[in-house]
Amino acid sequence: MAIQRDTGHRLGQAHALLILGHALHPQGADAALPHWRQALALYTEIGTPQADHADALVRACATTGADHR
Repeated sequence: MAIQRDTGHRLGQAHALLILGHALHPQGADAALPHWRQALALYTEIGTPQADHADALVRACATTGADHR
């Protein structure tokens, strides 16, 4: 993730954040949600269709509550 950020590769950074959120999700939505929100922001800024997937993840967490596992 640091390499993606340091090189300015925002799409790679968004992908890394999305994957990190998936890796942390078994610990609870609280762990995953901040990473998915950051990924959504980057995908939206870039204008890539992956924003839809990130948005769905963020909405699902909001719907189920942040403490849902």
